[in-house]
Amino acid sequence: MKIVTQHIVNFNSLKLFIMKKFQIILILLISVFVSNVTYSQALKPSQEKKLVKKGRKAYRKVKFWQAKSYFDKVTNANSTNPIYWFEAGLVYYESQVEIEKSLPKFEQALLLSVKDTSPELLMYLGHAYHFTSDFEKAIVYYNLFRGKIKDNKKGIELLAKVDHQIEICNNGIDLRKQVNERYAT
Repeated sequence: MKIVTQHIVNFNSLKLFIMKKFQIILILLISVFVSNVTYSQALKPSQEKKLVKKGRKAYRKVKFWQAKSYFDKVTNANSTNPIYWFEAGLVYYESQVEIEKSLPKFEQALLLSVKDTSPELLMYLGHAYHFTSDFEKAIVYYNLFRGKIKDNKKGIELLAKVDHQIEICNNGIDLRKQVNERYAT
């Protein structure tokens, strides 16, 4: 009986040893894969343009997952083109899946657009911050966008929509304060 028990113990320890080695190998493989994806090399301008063209085509066809893939390759290569970063953020925002991932892309587009910032970028930054419940920042960007609206019929309509978004953000701030006060006492 001792021999059988001893073999079972040895088999279990061997099994445990193999599982641990398998886990280590699996972790190493995953880390190598992730490091290759994360530390991708810079793209040639022609490669970047091809990926953006494919991303735009997928976006127009409402194939957001595909468009994200193309634009992620461009942004992971640290493109210096603010339009590409804006379009990457737009793909994430419009897909309504992982909207919060649009924020760093919009922010990078803003950083890179030193000379001329698109008013549309300011609006989308407001929307993205609004979505993530960072109402104060959303209001800042909505107000910046508000200052870029032209004084015509379409501008007046857009101004009303932006003012409504700011009002919603202010309501969110008030509600957050009420919840905090309720649970603080």
